[in-house]
Amino acid sequence: MRWNVAGRLVSAWVITLPASGAVGAVAYFVQHGIGGGLGDAVVLAALVVACAGFWWAARRKPVSHDNVNDEWDAGIPAPQPATAA
Repeated sequence: MRWNVAGRLVSAWVITLPASGAVGAVAYFVQHGIGGGLGDAVVLAALVVACAGFWWAARRKPVSHDNVNDEWDAGIPAPQPATAA
């Protein structure tokens, strides 16, 4: 078991749950502060901009089957090919 991975998983949940509640609360107060269809449009526009930013950030360094474990395997030497006897 990779305990550092388990720790990262737990910390992601500890951060994600309150952060999602905070984003929902901000969206609620913005929408109700502005009110009506304009408030809906403002919240929708902010979410579209945020999603576009996440997409752009993810495209800067795409993850593929070649590099998905690079961060975890940084300290592990690559296996050596077998030599013929």
